[in-house]
Amino acid sequence: MNSPFNNNKEKNGKFSETVIIDNKFHQQLSNVRNRDAMDNHPDIELMKKEQQQASQRHLATLYRMPAIKDTSGDKPSAPAPLPQPDLAMTVRTRPQSAVVTFHDCMRALELEAKRCVKFSRPFSLAIVGFGDLARVVSSYGVPAYDQSLAFIDSVLCNVVDTDIDTVGHYSNDRFMVLLPECNGPNSTMFAETARQYFEGCPIQHQGHLFFLRASIGIACFPNHGADWKVLLAKADLACESILDRGGNAFGFASV
Repeated sequence: MNSPFNNNKEKNGKFSETVIIDNKFHQQLSNVRNRDAMDNHPDIELMKKEQQQASQRHLATLYRMPAIKDTSGDKPSAPAPLPQPDLAMTVRTRPQSAVVTFHDCMRALELEAKRCVKFSRPFSLAIVGFGDLARVVSSYGVPAYDQSLAFIDSVLCNVVDTDIDTVGHYSNDRFMVLLPECNGPNSTMFAETARQYFEGCPIQHQGHLFFLRASIGIACFPNHGADWKVLLAKADLACESILDRGGNAFGFASV
């Protein structure tokens, strides 16, 4: 699993990594988040300051896409073998992760929101954030970060039914979970199960043990909105609020 913290670019026929920023999309989400937060914030001046900080964080949210192959050179060399991370974890690791990409998850979210509107069916969206990932990188290095992502993939995919539900990457430290036919009370069962799993299961890396604390923000259709972008922005705002309070909890978006 590649890491966004590894910015080395390979040439001579090898694949490199390109980082893109979807400014327009995230600006739209920021606008929805800011309006929702303004309606529920007691201090307008403090709210403006928090909006500026949130805007900076969103502009720094990076998503990785594979670059095209560099065909320069007479004899392109074969891609170097990827290093195998230490996966000594406390939960079963699937041979192939069921976690989808950011763009695939956005498409699934848009389609699910349309289905819910058409058939008046319930739906819940959860943003699962991990504020400890930055500390993992600084304390144990990028291999520990890669192992942590594999651990998160495994836990989330075991907590939900991936034949029905969708788990996807949202940013470097956040994941999305789409829960069709799931109302508010049922989504709390998922959130608390996931929270307890992360709280009680450490990651072992080169003789060190550390924990990841899940911060889960939930938005439900139709209580929190009918548009998929509104649901996403509100779930993300709820996740960020929990992260600011120390994490290891879940909560719902404002109505």
